[in-house]
Order: sequence, then C-alpha cells, then structure tokens
Amino acid sequence: MNKVLRAIGAALIAVARPVRTDGVRARSPWVLLLGLLTILSWQAGISKSSVHREETYRVTASTGVHDESRFFFFLYHLGIYPLLTTTPVRNESRAEAERILREHPRSLYMDKFVTFRSGDRGRVFLYYPDVWFGQRRPSAPSLRPMHVAVWVFGLCSIFTAAWWLRRALFGGLLVALFGSNPMQLSAVYFEENIFCWPIASLALVLALNAVLLPGKAPRRPWHPFALALSTGVLLALIRTVRSEAAVLMASAALLYVTLPIRWWRRGALVLTMLVTFSSVGALCTRYFISSSAHAATVVRRVGGVPYTGPIESYHEVWHPIWCGLGDFDTTYGYAWSDFTAYTYALPVLERRAGRRLNLDPTRAPQVISYDGQGYYPIFFFETPGYHDVIREKVLRDIRETPFWYAKILIKRTLRILEETTPVQFVVGSRKVMSLKSDWLGPFALLVLAHLLLTRRWGAAKLLLFSVPLSINPFLIYSGGGLTYYSCFHIVALAIAMAIAARFAAQWLTKLGHLLCPPSPITSAPIAAASGKVSTPSEA
Repeated sequence: MNKVLRAIGAALIAVARPVRTDGVRARSPWVLLLGLLTILSWQAGISKSSVHREETYRVTASTGVHDESRFFFFLYHLGIYPLLTTTPVRNESRAEAERILREHPRSLYMDKFVTFRSGDRGRVFLYYPDVWFGQRRPSAPSLRPMHVAVWVFGLCSIFTAAWWLRRALFGGLLVALFGSNPMQLSAVYFEENIFCWPIASLALVLALNAVLLPGKAPRRPWHPFALALSTGVLLALIRTVRSEAAVLMASAALLYVTLPIRWWRRGALVLTMLVTFSSVGALCTRYFISSSAHAATVVRRVGGVPYTGPIESYHEVWHPIWCGLGDFDTTYGYAWSDFTAYTYALPVLERRAGRRLNLDPTRAPQVISYDGQGYYPIFFFETPGYHDVIREKVLRDIRETPFWYAKILIKRTLRILEETTPVQFVVGSRKVMSLKSDWLGPFALLVLAHLLLTRRWGAAKLLLFSVPLSINPFLIYSGGGLTYYSCFHIVALAIAMAIAARFAAQWLTKLGHLLCPPSPITSAPIAAASGKVSTPSEA
C-alpha cells in the first residue's frame, strides 16, 4: 500500500512541476520549436473548417473595403496607383495593362466611391501576397493570404515573447484563447475585409513590447528606445490600413512610463514613439499624394479624365463622432446615419453661405462632380465647412448638457462590459471549450482589482495593455459590433486560469510530498523548487 501511495505522490509532483517551475527553467529551443509548429498546424486546421464563418460576432458599423482590389491590377503591372478600369481584363499581363491605357482611356478612373480620397490607402498593398503565393490574378486578388500570414505571425510572436520571458506555458494559454476568438477567426479566414487588423495589431504590438512587462530596468539603455521607434513605425504603417490600431500607442506608453528609469527617459520613450508615428505617417501621405499626381499625369497623357479633388490624409473623425452619439439617445437629433447628419448640416451651410446650395442630403455622392463629366462626384461631406458644422454641434451639446453625454458614456461602458465575444478554444471544427456570458467583462474588472491588490504589476499591465481596443466604442460608437474588438476579457480569463493553475500545482506538490516524502539527500533541492515562484501572469 505504501508503494502505491508513494507512486501516486510522485505522479502528482511530476504533473505539478511544469506549472510550478514555469519561469525557473532555462529557455529550451525545443520548447520554442514545438510551440511554433503546434500553432502553425493548429491554425491550419481551423482555416479549413467553414464552421468558423461567424455571423453573430461581426463588425457591421462600417463598410471597410470598397474598390481596393480593382486598383491592384495597374499597381502590380505598371506601378500606377490609384488607377482602375471598367473595361474587362482579357489576361493577366503587363501588355494587357498597357493595351487598356492605350485603347480605353475613357474607362480609366482614379477613384471609385471614396476608396482613395478618404484615406486608408495602404489597403491595396495587402493583395501582393495573394499574387505572389496564391491565385496570381492581379485583376481579382484576395486579402486572405496576407491576413492569415499576419495573424499567425502575431500568435507565434506572442508565444516567442512568452518563451523568452520564461513563461512558455502562460504564453501557450494566451495564444490558445486569443487564437480561438470567433470574431477574429471569421475576419481572418472568411471575410474579404480588413476588420481583423485591430486585434492582429494588438498581438504584434504586445509581442514587440512584452519584454518590458516585468518592469525591470533594461540592461542596455538603447533597447527601450529601439522598441518605441519600432512601435511607432509599425503602428504608422498599420494606420494606412485600419486607423483604430493607432490607439495601441496608449498600450505601449503604459509600459514605457512604468519602467524603473528616470522620468525624463520615460518621457523620451513616449516622445520617440509619437514622433516616429507622425513622421512615418507624413511620409506615407507624401508618397500617396505623389503617386496620385503620377497617376493623374498618365491618365491625362492617354486622354482620360484625372481626379482633381481633395485627398484627405486620414478619415475625418468628427462625422463618426456625430453619428455615434445616437447609439443610446436621439434627444438632440443624433443617429448612426450619414444622411441624418447631412440633413442637419444642410440648412446651416446654406445660412452661412447666404444662398441655396445644390446639395441632396439623402445621398452621399452628389450630381455635381470635380471634373464636370460625372467621373468623380462630389460627396456631401466634402462640402466646404461641413465638418466645422458637425464639430460645433457636438462640442456645443456636450458643453451645455454634460450629464446627457455622461449617461451615454456610462451606457457605452456597460455595453463594452456586457457585449463581448465568447472565450473559447477550438481545434479544427470542434469547440473544445466555449464560455459566453454577460459577466466576462465585470469578471475582468475583478481580476484587475485582485492583481492590483496583490501587487502583480506585470499581470496588471498585461491586462491594461488590451484595454485601448475599447476606446473607439467608448468615445465614438458602441453599436454595430465594434465592442467585439475588445480582448480584455480574454486576457483576464487567461491570467485567472494561470493563477488558478499555479495554486493547484502548489497544492498538488504539497499532497505529493505527503504521500511521497523526499529523502534527506534531495529534500533541499525539492524545498527550493517548491518555494514561492512568481505566477506566469506576472510576466
């Protein structure tokens, strides 16, 4: 009987040891290699199952992609952007692109709807991987190869960062839950749109800056500055695809300002990131304007109609803020509708102009155009003074009725906490675990409070790192699935599971030692190994 008990005790100790000692063992390259191969094969299995095509957890508040894919043909073959044709493409070749320029100049357009003029112009470059490694059809490319590559790379990067911090088990847990997000899986593998980028950007920025989570002074003073510069470059480039990712600068700034270094160096880190972000963004804008000028020259030379209207650097922010104020209250005429905003603005614009304007508030593109031939219609929101009118009403109503605005913010906060995606783990077409509840958001607040009270600063910063993805539904609009970008509840549950696993491992170890007492020779090493070790979530 004693031998059986000792065997059970030894087994309990063996089971508990990997969890109990996570963070103590040296970095094993075999653990890293096995983890990365597992992630690759796991996501490959998910991509083959259409069961993850999600209709419930989707973003419907915005349109996302417009006609970007139609611009790729001339960009790929001739390096001309923006330019598309309405004539059928006979074959995928440079000669065909040159033939269309030569024989069908009146079919050439430099913009359709507001695909180019309104910002997010980097989306067209996302089609290159599909042509390089996929169907090789520049006239009808797909976003999927690029999105799959970015998403899987982000998951692998998170695991690699956790392995580097000697938290491989916790990294695997976080990747398992992150990589099973139903909204993200559908957006990556089954949608021809760009709604997967905010969460993918979170994964990339987290992996890049994870080494700062423990909050230790860097061995090399230049290392944090390299991270801040890289973060600024990364987010500036991502901003040309999807502007929501820019809020992740707040996540990175949290890590920079909590480093145990002099205050001016912490400020310098944040300033480095901001300056880099602005500089790279300005260079991107200059490139696109120069590219547009070149395309206009080509179109004009072959006898087509070039675009001569305005080119915005990024999406205007006040119009969505105006519309978003109608998510809970229509007292002051707000509604998530472009046409409601146009209807409000028209009489104000006419009063300021002192005349009747030839504008129709029931449609976005107007009958008038920049070229006078109907190629490039003037959109209502491009009317001079429109955004000033919208901004003034928003600020006036907030200033005069602050309690009305405060109630909207409170209701948005409650929606962010309640309307979350399920926390699940999927393998292939099967959901091994799925947890959907309105208390996942409030539970995250309890986890954060526990981390702060127990001074698990690394885990608390990790949880707070994911919060900025909820800024847009908090400040702009909380409907249309925008709360599904939030990932704080996933991170909170992963941290809670890691803490629970650590406590369970400690109890199993104690029970194992009762059943299988250590010998006097090995008692010292065993006692040292079973001592208090920081939890995986503290990284």
